[in-house]
Amino acid sequence: MSEVKTEGARVAYGDRVAFAGIVWELQDTRQPETHHQDHLGRLVPVDPETGERVEVIRIGRAERIGVQISLTAAGDHVHAYPSTRGYTPELTDAQRRTLAEAIEQVDFDVAPLQPIERAQRIGDRLQTQVRWLVGQALGYELRQSLRESLQHLPAPRREALLEELAARIADTFTEQLRRDLRLL
Repeated sequence: MSEVKTEGARVAYGDRVAFAGIVWELQDTRQPETHHQDHLGRLVPVDPETGERVEVIRIGRAERIGVQISLTAAGDHVHAYPSTRGYTPELTDAQRRTLAEAIEQVDFDVAPLQPIERAQRIGDRLQTQVRWLVGQALGYELRQSLRESLQHLPAPRREALLEELAARIADTFTEQLRRDLRLL
């Protein structure tokens, strides 16, 4: 397990830091399409031994479920906003103040995405979407039809046809992607 830093230490993505009696992990939640108040990360409570996310934590005298702290850029300053996820009870003003005061002692080593990082994340997202779209485009019925059409062919011929089909589709996708990217 990674070392747990204490208040005053420099904290970067993936680091764990202890404050307000809780061990937190800094997750990188930067998104490529965020143009205004950049999201820089999120602190989530974790078990210091296992690294697993902890859902219920005690802040002051009460327990809260799904607590997280969002970090955003506000000029040269990192703004931290403690909250709870989803439909769980909100933090009280006292709990939010306790966390906010403790966070002030943490030095965050976070920055908005640089242009190259932004482009890489856009590429990663496009790859994920393409994988999903291929599965959707092929679908069950087309997959079955293709399997039935090719099942009586000898294996070498079947493989050659599938390779040819894949190359043709990849060429079409590449051509369309290049055309769309030129429009930027």
